[in-house]
Amino acid sequence: MPLESPPEAGAIWFNNWALDASIAGKSTERALYPATNLLSPHRSETWRSTDATADQYVIFDLGSAKLPTCFALTDVNFDAGTTVILRAADDSAGLVNAVRWDFPLYPQDDVSKVLRWYLGTPTGGTAGARRFWKVALPPGGSYGTDEDLFEIGSVFLGDYTAITPNQGVRISPNDPSDRQRAYGRAQWSDPIRPYHEIDLTVADMTFAEFYTLKRKVAAQGSKHAILDVHAYSTDPIVKGGGCFYGYFSDSQTGTLEAPELNDLRISFEEASG
Repeated sequence: MPLESPPEAGAIWFNNWALDASIAGKSTERALYPATNLLSPHRSETWRSTDATADQYVIFDLGSAKLPTCFALTDVNFDAGTTVILRAADDSAGLVNAVRWDFPLYPQDDVSKVLRWYLGTPTGGTAGARRFWKVALPPGGSYGTDEDLFEIGSVFLGDYTAITPNQGVRISPNDPSDRQRAYGRAQWSDPIRPYHEIDLTVADMTFAEFYTLKRKVAAQGSKHAILDVHAYSTDPIVKGGGCFYGYFSDSQTGTLEAPELNDLRISFEEASG
């Protein structure tokens, strides 16, 4: 059975259970970069380990037993050569009803910096709701980093809503860096992290499907979410380029045409910090 079980087309991840969790354990943490930073939605508030050799990990206590259907990391300094392990158990020691998934790493997009997976058949154990979830980086692997530490910007553990984006998705890169020109037109700039704006339409929905999706988007407000345009894909370039961590704009547009021909136009902005 497959390790991953993605949706048939695209997906929106609304609920990040990691943000409401507590940290039940961690391997190490550097000053100013504690594991508790992973309880913040801001990707610039990162966790850093003290080294990249011994087993490094962070354990989340979700407060009750839950089974996520999707898992993502953002802004990591490792994205090649080996696996990231997602473990779960009924106890923080990871001994009772233990289960694990060994997800292969792939190159992250240089701007979006999201690595995502959809939980399928576990590598070991039996899938089911658990209270404690551990993100682990075992020693001995090649992680594609020259640094003497591991870094993670945010962890997403939750569920997703499957969508089918209509043709004509617009993905617009933006660079907000300030630019100044000298008299001779030589340019100086204050580099700021670029980001994407995404506009898409979910079309041909029934009334019930339309109102269900509209309600979820409206209820999300300014909270962080993940928009995965190509959730079905196993191509690492497509996976990296079409997945975005950010928030919805303050205005969405819906059109009701017929019982099964209703559209919701969604605008999404990638979070820079």
